[in-house]
Amino acid sequence: MIDGIVDCWMSEKDAQLYTRLSRTTLANARYGGKLTFRQFGRKVLYTKQDLDNYIKANSQLYLSDEDYYKSRGER
Repeated sequence: MIDGIVDCWMSEKDAQLYTRLSRTTLANARYGGKLTFRQFGRKVLYTKQDLDNYIKANSQLYLSDEDYYKSRGER
């Protein structure tokens, strides 16, 4: 498992386990220019920071209806 990672290189498999994203999703993000990676021959490597930045930039926070209205001061 990858608990306690600070900033080291992660293989594609490690990145999949860390992010819970599929290999295809990671590849699409790489080739779409949304996810920074390093490549050594055929080996693709990521850092935890690069993966965290990608997730932060490409995720949405969903609130329940009740939380949504509370956040807007309604109800």
